[in-house]
Amino acid sequence: MGIIRNVKLISTSPRGLARPWPVTVRVDNNSTAKQAKIEVDARLTYSIHMVSYTLLDAEGKIVAMGKRSGKLGSTKAIITVKNPKLWSPETPYLYTLKTVVKTVGAGFLVDQHATRVGIRTLGWSGKEGFLLNGKPYKLKGVCEHDDAAIEGAAKSVATMRFRIGLLKKMGCNAIRTAHNPFADE
Repeated sequence: MGIIRNVKLISTSPRGLARPWPVTVRVDNNSTAKQAKIEVDARLTYSIHMVSYTLLDAEGKIVAMGKRSGKLGSTKAIITVKNPKLWSPETPYLYTLKTVVKTVGAGFLVDQHATRVGIRTLGWSGKEGFLLNGKPYKLKGVCEHDDAAIEGAAKSVATMRFRIGLLKKMGCNAIRTAHNPFADE
């Protein structure tokens, strides 16, 4: 079959963030447009580091910060964001979380990682159905297979963008992927 996705060689310090998914972000489901709490979990491959988190808005301004002493394994922190811009399909606002790992004492940079973050809450009500950011939200979606006619599973980013554009024009706001993992793009 061959390689049908982008391939990357990631070279990192053996004493930094665990790859390939070093940082996990979870938005507290009690968050609102007034205040959001974000739980950040950085996976470390070495003991005793200082881990700092900086959340930047779309313009690159700092909106929240956190710091934790890190140990081998999982290092969790809670970051509070005042007046967050909530993500939705109509307003897909994304923040960037910068995670920086430094040595304790001298403060030498060991590793760093950027994670895109959308702040939103999800819920379900027997009366109102699916809730996005605390409000009823009608999901209109499709089941999308990971292939594209003549391109097959090696479909291009241009084809993916074209398809998503068509789906949005049709009113689609949700996609369920089928069978195989989709490309990161």
